[in-house]
Amino acid sequence: MALKQGNSHNSLFKIQWCWLTFCLMGILITNSICWAKFERAGLKSYKKMALSAMFRRAKIAWNRLLICSVRAVLRKHGITEGVLIIDDKDHSRSKNAEKLPHLHKIRDKKTSGYFCGQNIVFLQLVTKKFCIPVSFAFYSPDPVLTKWQQEVRTLKKLGISKEDRPKEPKRSLEYPKKYTLALQLLKNFACEFPAFKVTCVLADALYGNSLFLDGVEAIWPGVQIITQLKKESKSHAG
Repeated sequence: MALKQGNSHNSLFKIQWCWLTFCLMGILITNSICWAKFERAGLKSYKKMALSAMFRRAKIAWNRLLICSVRAVLRKHGITEGVLIIDDKDHSRSKNAEKLPHLHKIRDKKTSGYFCGQNIVFLQLVTKKFCIPVSFAFYSPDPVLTKWQQEVRTLKKLGISKEDRPKEPKRSLEYPKKYTLALQLLKNFACEFPAFKVTCVLADALYGNSLFLDGVEAIWPGVQIITQLKKESKSHAG
């Protein structure tokens, strides 16, 4: 229904509704996204190949599904204002998952080692009644910059002076920084919900730079922005 209200061409067929409902239940029960687990949880009422085929072949407006669902929830509960929170999270993936997009080496804070995974920058909406995710984006480090950083670390250990080390290459537009992704998520939210009142934007220390703060101010002039810098907390209020 939420998709249909946004665009009549995005409405789902009954079989698609049944499939989506089954998959959502599978996610809640198994706490994962795995066709084989869904099949077992559903007592094999649906085969994993059939579930996978529907996902690959069904023309569902995936890029609109989440945002339309959020709009429907806000409308139902009469929510007109709230706080937006920007954060990111690392997700470990199997070593065999080579075909997944945005895979890269991530430092494990618990073990001080590394694992192969994905990093997701996400936007959450906090209201007086509930807290829900509203959008997300995958972050990938620039491979050229990563290689340069590794080379610089090696040269530093060898005592090579900065003047003799290679200069930092320009970041590719295909690999934006996390705060750039965060700003894009905020811009998309403002575009999708122009009448919604954002009372505050919260972000952790990673986003505590002037470019991010100025970017948020440009989207919602005068909005309160709370973030944390490396040495001190900082709050901007219009």
